[in-house]
Amino acid sequence: MTDSTRKEALQITEVPPELRGLSDEEIIRNSESKEKKFIGKKHNGAKRPSKRERQRLKEQSENAKFNSLVAKYNKPENPKQREAESDAEINSILKKIAKNAAPKVEDAEVKKIIEKAAPAAAPKRVLTSVISEPPKPPSGRVLKGSFGAKPGDKPKTVIVSAADLARQRIEERAKKIREALMAKNKALHPEAAAEMPVKRPRGRPRKNPLPPPPAE
Repeated sequence: MTDSTRKEALQITEVPPELRGLSDEEIIRNSESKEKKFIGKKHNGAKRPSKRERQRLKEQSENAKFNSLVAKYNKPENPKQREAESDAEINSILKKIAKNAAPKVEDAEVKKIIEKAAPAAAPKRVLTSVISEPPKPPSGRVLKGSFGAKPGDKPKTVIVSAADLARQRIEERAKKIREALMAKNKALHPEAAAEMPVKRPRGRPRKNPLPPPPAE
């Protein structure tokens, strides 16, 4: 019989280096050297520069960009080089103009083919009047329409004489002028208006009725 307390030899399996992970020493070293961020406001604020420092850095970068642009455009130029550049630019523009102005052979041929295939111009149409009868004189009558107060009412139309319609409109205008003058006279002479009886307007009676006339 074998002793149950005897420890059996453990089988050790070799792992290739590419499949191995970090050793304990490497893990400890990395954890110590790794910089912990976003721990709290105090640590976070210590890592970020102050507002004044950030503003100063921003101004420095803007000034550097501006100075580089100024140096680029203010650098001394050679007059010969500048003349050569302007001459090259003028020559390129002239070449483009000459290229666009020169007629192409293909375009000329296409134009000739289109002119040959185009039909003859049609004769111009002359418009003539189709009115056979002369215009009739006005009959002196007009169509007068009256519309109902309700949306469902149909408009009523009637033919009346133009003279009667003009006389009716003149009478209505005169009536409006008389009423306006009477209202103006009442405002200027209230004692004369007091003698006239007060006419109650149509509709629902007022909440506070007019006082009774004074007893004689």
